[in-house]
Amino acid sequence: MTAQHKPDCKFFRAATCAVGIECEHGHDVCPICDPCTCNENSKEANMSSMTFGALRQANDTRQMEWPGNEKADIAFRTIEVAGEFGEVSEAVKKHLRAERGIKGSTASMEDVADEMADAIISLDLLASEMGIDLGAAVARKFNRTSVKYDLKTRLPETV
Repeated sequence: MTAQHKPDCKFFRAATCAVGIECEHGHDVCPICDPCTCNENSKEANMSSMTFGALRQANDTRQMEWPGNEKADIAFRTIEVAGEFGEVSEAVKKHLRAERGIKGSTASMEDVADEMADAIISLDLLASEMGIDLGAAVARKFNRTSVKYDLKTRLPETV
């Protein structure tokens, strides 16, 4: 089932595509149906092609479908983020328990990755609610830290 878009939604592309966007290379893509593969032959090939922009568009679209979403305010989203990051800690603890042979419930690396994904998704929902471009904020903060510690690695910043 595709999301219900407003008639003027700039991300609507076709009945089979929930979110059509343009990748950084100018290709019309959908992060759900056909993510950008421009970097498949580059050194970034091992990195995910998912971007903060694609996550935001998918989150915004899915929230239009989510029953009760209109009641999820900044306070709710903040509590959600805290809970999700707590679940990351719990999954890491259980993973370490498994690695160290400590008795108790355990978690796989996939379980840890799933909890990390939930945490990032919920953080983007909070950022959206607050009008923050998470990708731009991450790049800006990453670069400030690089400058502060005289490190060369930088992320591209959007204007």
